[in-house]
Amino acid sequence: LSWDGHVECISRKLNTNINLLQLCRPFLNNRSAITFYYQFIFCHIIYGSHIYGNLAPRYVTDILFLLQKRSFRIIANIQHIPFSLISTNELSSALNLITLPFLIKHFFQLLAIEFFRCNALYI
Repeated sequence: LSWDGHVECISRKLNTNINLLQLCRPFLNNRSAITFYYQFIFCHIIYGSHIYGNLAPRYVTDILFLLQKRSFRIIANIQHIPFSLISTNELSSALNLITLPFLIKHFFQLLAIEFFRCNALYI
């Protein structure tokens, strides 16, 4: 099984929505830009991430993480600042947004807790 097709489809959707965010950003305040992110970008990033995040090769999640970082930079309005000057962790904490690697770990932990909770009933 390969996740390449799924990630390619998600990447196309994300690119479209990120480009739209970039066009609209001059007319949005920070709160509206973050709302746009959650409505049109975040929902595509997290769909199935608890499954493919742990099963797919690293390059698959890196593609989505790069797109997420691009959207963070647009929301913060710092596209012109070099990547080496500001880290993604600093940027995500400043915006109160969660990065994809953390989301993958979080959703996988929730899935594991639910699995063990359901199996504990049968022991």
